[in-house]
Amino acid sequence: MTRERLKSLLERLPEGVVEIYTHPATANSFAGYASGYRYTDELAALTDAECVAAARQSGYRLGGFADA
Repeated sequence: MTRERLKSLLERLPEGVVEIYTHPATANSFAGYASGYRYTDELAALTDAECVAAARQSGYRLGGFADA
């Protein structure tokens, strides 16, 4: 999930319940990692100022797994 893809998704979310599933990390290689998965790109996307603004502007309630 790159910054560009996440921002694009956040700007055109449908009505209703939406889940965007990610596995952000500070490294792409660690015990149990999936080869080729772009963990650091996801972390960068989730912390990107434009993505955060798009999420806030979406009108959705933001939460996490514990909020389900």
